[in-house]
Amino acid sequence: MRGQMSRNLQFLVFLLVKVAFGTIANGTKLFLKFDWSRCKSDIWWYYMPKDVEQTKILYLLAAIFVALLIQWILTQVKKMGKNIFLYVRQ
Repeated sequence: MRGQMSRNLQFLVFLLVKVAFGTIANGTKLFLKFDWSRCKSDIWWYYMPKDVEQTKILYLLAAIFVALLIQWILTQVKKMGKNIFLYVRQ
């Protein structure tokens, strides 16, 4: 179960990075070759500006960062829950 959720999270983050590239492409003259129709129809398509393969590291770093951010948020919520429980008990 946890592995499936992790893969879904990775796909979500990869999609968010693609949408960020597309949003920047719409608002500026950067990333002119961004293809919205391909982004919407092909989950395995990853936009790489100027066809630079090293752009894949951006997708990887974003996925790692979001996973760490979610874990940090969960830890903070657990701490808040413990603090609230201790406060109510006293």
